[in-house]
Amino acid sequence: MRSFSFPGTFEDDAGIEDIRWRIVSTWSPGWWPGYAVITVIRGVRVRGCDFDRLAPQDKAAAEDVLSWDRAGLTDCLLTGELPASLDTPAGVRATTIRFELDLRHRRPSPPDRRRALRLSSVVDGLDGVTGTWFEDGLHALQAGLSLEICLRACATCRFGDYSPDGHGLSGMRCHRGAKAQLGVVRLSAGAGEVPVTEEVLETYLCAEYERRVS
Repeated sequence: MRSFSFPGTFEDDAGIEDIRWRIVSTWSPGWWPGYAVITVIRGVRVRGCDFDRLAPQDKAAAEDVLSWDRAGLTDCLLTGELPASLDTPAGVRATTIRFELDLRHRRPSPPDRRRALRLSSVVDGLDGVTGTWFEDGLHALQAGLSLEICLRACATCRFGDYSPDGHGLSGMRCHRGAKAQLGVVRLSAGAGEVPVTEEVLETYLCAEYERRVS
């Protein structure tokens, strides 16, 4: 997955600040490639494996500036304007999917890490809400589109699927490197048996996209 960036905001009791999100590729020996989320908030660089798993890299500099616990940032509201594409009868059309992640009531942290996630799209004013994952919000947005329009992204690609062991707030597995096996194994029935190419953000799009039809 190539790195990309997009705008967003950070808000807490001290006010609101415009930020720039960066999604960068990562890789650890013995594992498949994945991604990390990075931004700078009030001069403090934060990084994590997901939007709800961000932590300051310089904790001393973050004292009295940000709030966080072992899970990640707390007591804040995060937004982002994710770039996306739509397949339409008139061709491919650019769109934006806005997410709003509310971490203001994260403390104390129960097993679900108390978060509220909202996704919305500028296309026809569509709105989807989920308290758990990007997966649910994107399905809600897609369900609101007419049959001739499809989100063109990993979330609707036939090479993409989720781990049978579960997943986090965002992210799914891409299996495009195992096209031969995908000819005989449906991902929905046997994703655990198909080699993983990389971990990707649901709204990501690569040149090998093929729309899932079942």
